[in-house]
Amino acid sequence: MKPIIIIIILLVAGILAVWFFVFASIKKELEKRSQEVLQRFRDKKVLGVSAEANFFGQESRGMKQIRGNGILILTDEELYFQMLFPKKELTILVNSIIGVESTRSFLGKTKVHPLLKVDFKNDKDEADSAAWLLKDVDKWKQGLEQLINKQQEETK
Repeated sequence: MKPIIIIIILLVAGILAVWFFVFASIKKELEKRSQEVLQRFRDKKVLGVSAEANFFGQESRGMKQIRGNGILILTDEELYFQMLFPKKELTILVNSIIGVESTRSFLGKTKVHPLLKVDFKNDKDEADSAAWLLKDVDKWKQGLEQLINKQQEETK
């Protein structure tokens, strides 16, 4: 076998080993963070969890945001997201949610698969929105709509 072929094979094997290590490290960190976040919600009624939520951004922060993966948790009081890298949190109280929809585009970023878009009043009492790519957008949308309707009935 020619030396160049051996070098190429070793180089490819090295690159694959590095990628494997990186992905294994990311998966381990995501599992660790997921457990930490779930521990934070141990005394609350958790209605939904996605450890593979892809955050498309928050409207009030503008178009130059980094998309990122993280964990999304729905309780009867809040929708909570923690991004893996960089570590970033977003808490949306259910009583501040104005609407929920399925969309294919958010902040100029388009996907073939539907996104969950949540319209809400932020901590400055201004209209805002956030969106996530999730495995089962319809399930999350229905869960949020049921919570919103329940809260509206309780405040009547």
